[in-house]
Amino acid sequence: MKAQELFEKAKKIAYEKQVPTDDILNPMLIEHGFEDGNGIALETYSLMLAYDETTDQIPKKEWLK
Repeated sequence: MKAQELFEKAKKIAYEKQVPTDDILNPMLIEHGFEDGNGIALETYSLMLAYDETTDQIPKKEWLK
């Protein structure tokens, strides 16, 4: 699974649970081998976000695809 796909999935889960996207995304990145347990990237990845979007907030409905 690509990092962007993980991000979109994490964003939907975060919106449903009303938690910041990072709370869901970070464990997923570790689980899928993009980062180690210390948050160090093991594989290069990038995420495309909306202009006003941030991963440390609860996602807004308009940020969901």
